[in-house]
Order: sequence, then structure tokens, then C-alpha cells
Amino acid sequence: KSSRVIRMARLVRLVKLYKVTSQRSREKQQLDDLKKLVELGHLNHDEVEEYLEKANAQKQSKVGAELSDIITRRVIIVVLLMLCVVPLLTFTSPHDSETEATEF
Repeated sequence: KSSRVIRMARLVRLVKLYKVTSQRSREKQQLDDLKKLVELGHLNHDEVEEYLEKANAQKQSKVGAELSDIITRRVIIVVLLMLCVVPLLTFTSPHDSETEATEF
């Protein structure tokens, strides 16, 4: 049984390693493409720097993404709870409900 756990841990590590290496290769290919565009004269160095700054600014850290997901889930749960609980907490007197029913 413990050997299965070890195999699964190794498999997870391999998948993570594959993700990291594929991401790095994509970034390297993107940089090479940008260099070729600069050499051909389609882009200048300032445009490349702006593009790289935007790409780095858009990346969200794993911790930030996880916190954002947790906060979103909690807000959704609180809103749903409020939708269910608030009608139960409102008070209407029996006298008011009788007069409202006969007003029509």
C-alpha cells in the first residue's frame, strides 16, 4: 500500500516538472519569436520591453490565485446563506397578515 502512495507522489512530481518545463519552453519560444521580429524590423526594443512588462505584470502568484478563489467561494456561500436566512428572520405580526390578505 505504501508503494502505491510513493508511486503516486512520484507521478505528481513528474507532472509538475512537465508543467514547469513546458512553461519555460513556451516562454523561451516566445522570446525567440520576439527577437526575430526585432531583427526583421517589425518591432523595436521599447515595444518588446512593454510587452514583457505586461506579461510579467499579468502573472498572478499561486498564493494570490488561491486566496482569490477562497474569498470568492466564501462570498458566494455568505450571499446564499443570507438569501435563505433573512426571510426567516423577518417578523410580521399575525394581525398585519390578516389585514393584508383581505385588502384585495
